[in-house]
Amino acid sequence: MSAFAGAAGHRRPEAETLGAALARPGLAAPRAWQAPGVLLVHRQRISTPEDRQEAQPTAQPDWVLAFDGRLDNRADLARSLGMRAQGQPDSALILAALSRWGARAPRHLIGPFAIAAWNRQAGRLLLARDAMG
Repeated sequence: MSAFAGAAGHRRPEAETLGAALARPGLAAPRAWQAPGVLLVHRQRISTPEDRQEAQPTAQPDWVLAFDGRLDNRADLARSLGMRAQGQPDSALILAALSRWGARAPRHLIGPFAIAAWNRQAGRLLLARDAMG
């Protein structure tokens, strides 16, 4: 699985520090996203064909996402969002769910997962994981 970390508030570690803390064999180089008051760092592991399209943290106008895990309900989730599941990385489906359902989006996700999502408009951090995590 991939790895991610983040920090929020006025005193944050450097992106390089968090990236180094996440170093594990098989993980890609760290990628970071930051804005005033928040930092997200992600290191990708390629486990599925869709993982090759991941570039996290992933940013859209309203949300920024760091995700680790697997969606077991990809087809159903994509259908309910009016998207195609094939070829879409899990992060794209989760971002679409966040855009549609906001903080209630994790209720629609099935599978082992952990997410950190920054709502740019509200300036709030959403942390969620699956029920068994």
